[in-house]
Amino acid sequence: FRLATVAWLCAVSVGEDPAPGGAGCSRSDAGYVPGLHHVNLRVQNIERQFLLFVPSQYVPKTGVPLWLLAPGAYETPRRFLHVSGMLPFAEQKTFAFVVLQGTKVEGLNVGLHGQAVPYLPDDVEYTRAILRDVSQKLCVNMNRIRCTGYSRGARFCSRLASELSNFVKGIAPIAGLRFPYPNNATHPMPIVAIHGTQDEINPYWGRGDPSYWNMSVPDAVNRWRDMNKCKFNKWERKTKHVVLYEHFDCKDDASVVLVMVEGDGHTWPGSKAFVESQFGGTTGEVNANEIMFTFFMRHPVKSTCHTAKPGELCYTAVQRAMQEGPAAHPEWGGRIAPSSSFEDYQREFHLGIWADCALPCPPEPAAISGAETTLSPQSGKSGATSNVSPRVQALEGTWMRKSQPPGKFREKIKDGHIHWDVGPVTEITDDGTGNFTTQWQGSTYHAHLVNGNLIWDDGDIWAPLPKNNDGSASLFA
Repeated sequence: FRLATVAWLCAVSVGEDPAPGGAGCSRSDAGYVPGLHHVNLRVQNIERQFLLFVPSQYVPKTGVPLWLLAPGAYETPRRFLHVSGMLPFAEQKTFAFVVLQGTKVEGLNVGLHGQAVPYLPDDVEYTRAILRDVSQKLCVNMNRIRCTGYSRGARFCSRLASELSNFVKGIAPIAGLRFPYPNNATHPMPIVAIHGTQDEINPYWGRGDPSYWNMSVPDAVNRWRDMNKCKFNKWERKTKHVVLYEHFDCKDDASVVLVMVEGDGHTWPGSKAFVESQFGGTTGEVNANEIMFTFFMRHPVKSTCHTAKPGELCYTAVQRAMQEGPAAHPEWGGRIAPSSSFEDYQREFHLGIWADCALPCPPEPAAISGAETTLSPQSGKSGATSNVSPRVQALEGTWMRKSQPPGKFREKIKDGHIHWDVGPVTEITDDGTGNFTTQWQGSTYHAHLVNGNLIWDDGDIWAPLPKNNDGSASLFA
């Protein structure tokens, strides 16, 4: 089936371009020799560890792809290597990898909606610290950094796709794809996700452990599809138990692929390390490693410039650093001065991997750095209602959110816009299929009416508040 896998994912040649490289590409020696290394580093005053593998065919000054491997909960790095078979696979395919490790047995920091949990350390900063260390000692192809993980580790890869999208250039979650929201990615993300339909730990159709697993896998895929602006999709049965759903013709060729394995449990396809009575079945019809490698080869990502805008993680980091001044950052080695521009700061953040920053674009003569157009709460008040569909007009009023926690947030719909309790204003439209759509922070959300309630595809439910005689919303539902 490996030959079939290559065929249906349309693989290209196995050679990867050697550039652009990180700082380690200026070294004539290897900061890490080929082999498996146990590395210690200090991150935010906490001693951390990771495993690093360098293939025997590594050549200094020639960019090597780097994969971030994220184990599941209660899974050690070496157990993950045993389950995935990644060590001989990386040697065969000539890529380096690091295996991440959480500070507690439950694993890396990722919780509900792909966000951080407060009681665990900042594992995004931990990942950045690893990238700084490895890219300064090895010649890493910075356009070939990918993430794959199992279960909780798959959810952490989903988080990195949101919070480290300028460095992680593709993800392959196994039994754990999520769509983080808010989603902070500033460019499309190529994704291939593999999931078994009989997974009882992270159920394929969602509604698992409410502390982290609500949305179904197809819903998560569809949200990434919308974010990547994919135009077409196809469904194809590849083997007796394996079905491929592919969303393609996406922005920057960032396809989103779901490999659904009928009857599989919470397992890594192709692995022989799972006990069926504990985790469910494991298919031998496909090999997860081959699928993701072929997908990554098919979807190379080239870095592009992007000057950070308000609301983005990079913009916040740069603004904070400019307020602190260069004296607060001796790690920059004097490359930033009090007179340095926003773009100078952002460039330093990118080159040092200090935040999720792309290289800034050259400033245009008449441009204002970081400028963007925002929708004010007053937008649409003058003549806007005439452009709003009757179905959207029928939604006008105040709505109470019935979840997390019930009744805490009240959202107002007026003149074709949602005036959110937390501040933003977003347009709501009728997509012509009976659903309503709104976009917030790069993510697209869908809802439909059921018995007068708005049911959102992330599981949120809005109930209309009764109106007083003057048309205003009553405080008593």
